[in-house]
Amino acid sequence: MDFKIMFKRFQKEKSNKNFDQSLIFYRTLAILAAVLIPLFGVIKKITDPNAVDWMSLRLIISAVCLSYFFLTAKNALAKKYAVPFFYFVLYCLTLWQFALMYANSVSVGFSFAFLLLIFGSTLAFKKRKSLAAYVFFATIGTFTTSTFISEPAIKPLMLVSVIFAIGLISYFVLSSRIKIQTALSDSERLMSSIFEDSADALFLVALETNKILNCNEQALNLFQAKSREEIIDLRIQELHPSGKSGNFEESTLKDLIKENHWKKESKYVDFEGEIFWGDIELKEIKLREKSVILIRLADITERKEAEKELKDSKLQAEEASKAKSEFLANMSHEIRTPLNAIIGMTELTLDTELDEEQSEFLRVVENSSEALLGLINDILDFSKIEAGQMTLDDSEFDLIEVIESIVDILGTRAEKKGLEMLCFVDPNLNTDLKGDPLRLRQILINLVGNSIKFTSKGEISITVEPYENSDLTSSGFIAVHFSVKDTGIGISQENIDKIFEKFTQADNSTTRKFGGTGLGLSISKSLVSLMNGKMWIESELGKGSTFHFYVFLEKNSKDSNLIATPQKYGFEEIKILVVDDNNTNLFILEKTLKAWGFEVDLAKSGKEGLQALETKQFDLIISDYQMPEMDGVEFVQKVRKNPKFDEVKIIILSSFGEVKADIRETLDIVQYVTKPVKQSRLFDVLTETLKVKKDRRIKKEIPIELSKQKLKIKPKILLAEDNSTNQHLIKTILEKGDFRIDVVSNGHQAVNATEDFNYGLILMDVQMPLLDGFQATEMIRFLEHQNQKERTPIIALTAHALQGYREKCLQHDMDDYLTKPLKKQDLINKINEWLDNRPIILVVDDTKDNQNLIANYLKKANLFKVAFAQNGKEAVDYFKKTPVSLILMDMEMPVLNGYEATKQIRDLENGKEIPIIALTAHQGHEAIQKCLDSGCSSYLQKPIRKRELLSVVEDILQSTITS
Repeated sequence: MDFKIMFKRFQKEKSNKNFDQSLIFYRTLAILAAVLIPLFGVIKKITDPNAVDWMSLRLIISAVCLSYFFLTAKNALAKKYAVPFFYFVLYCLTLWQFALMYANSVSVGFSFAFLLLIFGSTLAFKKRKSLAAYVFFATIGTFTTSTFISEPAIKPLMLVSVIFAIGLISYFVLSSRIKIQTALSDSERLMSSIFEDSADALFLVALETNKILNCNEQALNLFQAKSREEIIDLRIQELHPSGKSGNFEESTLKDLIKENHWKKESKYVDFEGEIFWGDIELKEIKLREKSVILIRLADITERKEAEKELKDSKLQAEEASKAKSEFLANMSHEIRTPLNAIIGMTELTLDTELDEEQSEFLRVVENSSEALLGLINDILDFSKIEAGQMTLDDSEFDLIEVIESIVDILGTRAEKKGLEMLCFVDPNLNTDLKGDPLRLRQILINLVGNSIKFTSKGEISITVEPYENSDLTSSGFIAVHFSVKDTGIGISQENIDKIFEKFTQADNSTTRKFGGTGLGLSISKSLVSLMNGKMWIESELGKGSTFHFYVFLEKNSKDSNLIATPQKYGFEEIKILVVDDNNTNLFILEKTLKAWGFEVDLAKSGKEGLQALETKQFDLIISDYQMPEMDGVEFVQKVRKNPKFDEVKIIILSSFGEVKADIRETLDIVQYVTKPVKQSRLFDVLTETLKVKKDRRIKKEIPIELSKQKLKIKPKILLAEDNSTNQHLIKTILEKGDFRIDVVSNGHQAVNATEDFNYGLILMDVQMPLLDGFQATEMIRFLEHQNQKERTPIIALTAHALQGYREKCLQHDMDDYLTKPLKKQDLINKINEWLDNRPIILVVDDTKDNQNLIANYLKKANLFKVAFAQNGKEAVDYFKKTPVSLILMDMEMPVLNGYEATKQIRDLENGKEIPIIALTAHQGHEAIQKCLDSGCSSYLQKPIRKRELLSVVEDILQSTITS
């Protein structure tokens, strides 16, 4: 199929081609006529000498046909009028045939030649009207000619019928041909219209030469061409910025269309030299039964620019987010570093003897520092959530321990305000879980802390139970519902919707009265969402609030420290009377005790408790201490006055802490439990009171006495002795005593050895070649002073037992001496006297304040030996020379940071097992994971707290102890 000249040019070419084909046909007929007409005349003359034939006329007609043939080959005017002139010659030939037929009485031979001429002539016509006119002319002429002949050889009617049949056949043939040509023309016009009206640039390209045959108007606009002539005959590669070496090659264009389809985005250059982006698509099509390439080229410059802008914007946003995160992380580090010193030194100062006013001042400093730390943490969490960088940990934990830790943290604050804190974890709930306990604790601490802040009297209760309304609970996960209820100021309905908004509280008066940033609830709700949960609130102004949320936590398949199935403890037949004026506490105790298998009765006052005792026998009474009308002590006194209750065991619940020993002894109170009641504590008290065997795994802390233990990492001893026998003897004694020892043969080697390694003790023979013991000691002391190294104990080994020789050794800066021959026990005792076996803790921090703070924290019964390094490089160098037991590594330092220093230490032969605790001001799972990935064993977050530091240090050092 063609497209509109296959675009104007193709239409012109098509017209020319059709014209040329017709002209060739006409010229062929003309040359045949020029040859055959004289030839038939000659043959006729030979075969029928009597026949009438005008040879001269034949020759004239032959000449006319030859003239037509030659003139239409070159003469433009002849070409222009070739068709009408051919029709004129055709009519003349037909008239001549009429004359011959008349002259020869319509002989058979002349009739056959005539009919042959008629048939050939009808095939030459392109229009049905012209054909019909010629057939009519031939029919009338034949009939008329035959009419004037008296005895024609062939009857006129027969000739007319044959001519009419020839015309009819030719008419149908011409009609079919015209119909096909019309259909092709319509198709061509349609395709031409589609081609020209296309929104994209279209090209037709020759398959063999890669030359552009034609293009549409959009192609001209796209390439800023003034006419098609600028584009046609160009090779397609020339439209590419890289020219002939572009992304098409002549040899590959055929290969590209083997799949019949090819598409690519690339750059192109227009005729003004401007480069644009195009989406090119190639497809092979048939054009007049010849394969060509149809190319569609869409201008995608705007899309590409939009994509680039989007990519640049995304990159800028990521860089801005990264810069923001780095800024916040750096600010956190820079703020936490001085806060570490402020809080730490305040703690240390509060442990000293202070008067009341000084203590109060320091408490203000401590509280303000803690408030500032909390604000920093909230801002960091908020920024991580906003940036989508908040990640959750996935670790095993005991839900009961998490809840009870919150009670431990916030119970004192509630008690100071006179609030009762209650805690209930559904005993049927699976509490052996996996998730992020730190973030879960953060949510609950925020909710409970708010309840304490906004509640002046009454109670605060924490409830944990299965979430029954969830359809998402699967076999591997459970939905846990948490609620924190208070009797505080409550929230009005109009303010409930905005309570979770950032930097928002219920109203301005709340902010002025109670303070706070308004970030806590927003952060908590976001954390709940990260756990695939939901948070909501129920509240009434003046009556209190209940914050609810549920989260999905994974069930843990491993064993953990949980309250086991109640039926295992033999509680089923034990009857307990619970006496408490608080309904919530009664509900919690009833649910918990019944879940453990007890038979439980409740009394809301001491009076009701006494009435219950008169009607039923109980094995155990659990009574609240603080009750109106009759408090717990009065109630117990009345119970003990009745001898029939002597065997009943009594446990007191107290919000005031410990119940005085004299009261417990006088009233035979077997145990007391401090409120808020923790399930684990209550269970332990019950099993101990009732003497029921416990089938629980209880984590017991083993007190550590490092000074009395043998450590895996022991200081190394240097022996400087020139006598090989003595070397072997001393080395054997010490190695059997589990000491590590290096041996050198003279004083010079001893000095070099101390430069390469920090020995815990040196055994120095006095008389040695090259450099004797006194000279070697003098050089070692000089180097220690020059390098500000700790003094190494040096014990002289000498064969001199003269009086005053010990003093001589001391004068030469030695610390002690042993006389030869050496006795095994004397040697061991002397080494134990001088060798410092305390674990060496290397503190790596570039801040002197932090070094001093940690050193003060570690002054615990003088159990640790503390060394310092200013940066990671110093730490690595020190570790190479000193048998360190533990490293406290600050992660942000100049020269070499803690991450790289840790990696370098781990690469050392003796650095694989050394415990390294990261000290970091950065928060979050990613920051912690970065520390662990670098090789740290654990981490402590700044500001460093004394209790946390000592706990981690002792736990880690305990693992290095061998029994």
